[in-house]
Amino acid sequence: MTLNLDPKILWTLLGVLTLILVKTLLAWIIAWRDGKFDVREAPRFLVTQVLPYMAGLLVLALPSVWHEDLAIIYFAGAGVVGLKYLAEVKDRFQVLFEVKLPDTPA
Repeated sequence: MTLNLDPKILWTLLGVLTLILVKTLLAWIIAWRDGKFDVREAPRFLVTQVLPYMAGLLVLALPSVWHEDLAIIYFAGAGVVGLKYLAEVKDRFQVLFEVKLPDTPA
């Protein structure tokens, strides 16, 4: 058994985990600004909104290190989660800076 130490796996994992962290921090900053931040709710938020995505990515990333054919499943999952969090980070920045972007026709 050989290890697939492809740096794309690690960089993708780091990138998506960074998006998750940025979205979480922005959500807390907005809640703090609006007076809705409750430190007692932070652990529940982490357990229900953050850790499942992080754990899911790790569960997909680790087997792809041992078997390179599984990397496609990891990259697909990381892509979907990354797009979700990228859209949410954009939304949080719009709320934080009170910016309204026009809708583009589909």
